[in-house]
Amino acid sequence: MVGCRGVAYNARGRSKTAPLRECAHYVLRTIRFDKGPAARHTGRQIMPPRWHQLLWGRRPLRTAVRAGLLAAGCWLLLRYVCLPMRAEGVSMQPTIRDGSWHLANLLQYRWREPRRGELAVIRWAGRRVFYLKRVLALPGERIAFVQGQLRINGRDVAEPYLREQGDWNLLEVALAPGEYFVAGDHRALPLVQHKAGTVRRADIVGGLLR
Repeated sequence: MVGCRGVAYNARGRSKTAPLRECAHYVLRTIRFDKGPAARHTGRQIMPPRWHQLLWGRRPLRTAVRAGLLAAGCWLLLRYVCLPMRAEGVSMQPTIRDGSWHLANLLQYRWREPRRGELAVIRWAGRRVFYLKRVLALPGERIAFVQGQLRINGRDVAEPYLREQGDWNLLEVALAPGEYFVAGDHRALPLVQHKAGTVRRADIVGGLLR
């Protein structure tokens, strides 16, 4: 039969175009993330599929905002607070093992200067290549090695973090302001095989979190 407004109805009195309208209403509600005027016009709530609820929850807009805030927070955390890094090489063994993963604390030296004996993360090439070294001498000091013994300003300095002292020899070097002397803990390796020496304060980007 034909309704008074020219809309075809089936035997149950339901418009044949109702499924199309409901589909359009659901798409509109999904895009706008609310019930929409179409849903209020029909007088009943249009429920999304089960998978949609599991993925976005009951309030997709709120879920999307939370996901965006979480992603932004992770980006800020990994760029300005802590940096995951993988150690390659044996110069810091046994303190740092080859292939082990660590977190660099990029805020450690934001408000204070590095101290002797601390592990420092030093920039080597951009934000992709760093190296971990032990801070041995501070700006303005004189450093030397005599048969493996560390000497600062002519005095022997103990290094309790070492397992083997080694037999390094290095003539006394005077550090300029803003310079630090760093080296690895694996003193059994010859000094020439280490990336040891002076680094600028600007290249020390942080300390080791773990």
